[in-house]
Amino acid sequence: MEGIGIFWCIVEMLYEHGGELQTDYDSIAYELRTDSERIANVVRGYNLFIIEGEIFYSQTVKMRLAERIEKSEKAKLSAQKRWETKEKNANALPTQSERNAKKERKGKEIKENIKENIKEKFGESVHLTLEEKTKLESTYGIELTEKMISKLDTYKLSNGKKYKSDYHAILSWVVEKVLQENPRSLIEKNQKKEPWEIGKFPDYHTWEKAVGFDTYADYLAALEKANKTQPVYAS
Repeated sequence: MEGIGIFWCIVEMLYEHGGELQTDYDSIAYELRTDSERIANVVRGYNLFIIEGEIFYSQTVKMRLAERIEKSEKAKLSAQKRWETKEKNANALPTQSERNAKKERKGKEIKENIKENIKEKFGESVHLTLEEKTKLESTYGIELTEKMISKLDTYKLSNGKKYKSDYHAILSWVVEKVLQENPRSLIEKNQKKEPWEIGKFPDYHTWEKAVGFDTYADYLAALEKANKTQPVYAS
């Protein structure tokens, strides 16, 4: 595994570990089935990650995780306020039907939580939980996720291969293969805009030089930090 494939796998791991990872390149390399020198090169080179002592992180990943937490907290507060208002307006003890409805809601919540952890079959041989599939779609888009599942499905059926975790198999090698075959799809993510417009790059040629950067601002920041006059490549 090299270049952009390693970069996106590390980004996925950052999402799974709260936005930060230890600079234990050997462990990361083992997880991704590659060597530690390549991991260290991606982490320390190209100014893609911020390294502080024995940890490193991506400011973009931290920002998006914070946005998720903020939305979740707002939803909880909103639900709590609705419930408190309902309680204040109640003039009598809950009726039997209300108690039954409450039990039914709790039962549905329990079933939904269980369902999220149950692996569903996609294609003929790929098994993922709903959360795992949602993570892939959030990072790579629906179209690319379907292609990744299809590629792993074909590989497993034709080679009789089995994995303890199909999700981690996708991260370890399928992501890189699909991205190599579909270099534009990741940035487009099924949007109708041109890929360089999404990251607000001035034009197609600038975007093409800045492969691996989410925005034009990130690209310029990396150029300035590295004190280079030639385009910086993220892989």
